[in-house]
Amino acid sequence: ITIEHKDGFTSVYSSLLSTEFVEEGEEVKQGDSIGTVGNSAVFESSDGSHLHFELMKNGEYVNPEIYIK
Repeated sequence: ITIEHKDGFTSVYSSLLSTEFVEEGEEVKQGDSIGTVGNSAVFESSDGSHLHFELMKNGEYVNPEIYIK
């Protein structure tokens, strides 16, 4: 799932079991469920169930720890 935010941010959520909570183009807000954690990434299957999270600003990957508290 890819979510475009204000100020040029884009967040990517992968390795999900399901994405049944949202549809493409749907607006989501903080606290909404967008999917369930799974183990769908073959190259990360040895890591067990987890969320793979990426954050970009203006198309460039950034360290999410800078922005998430």
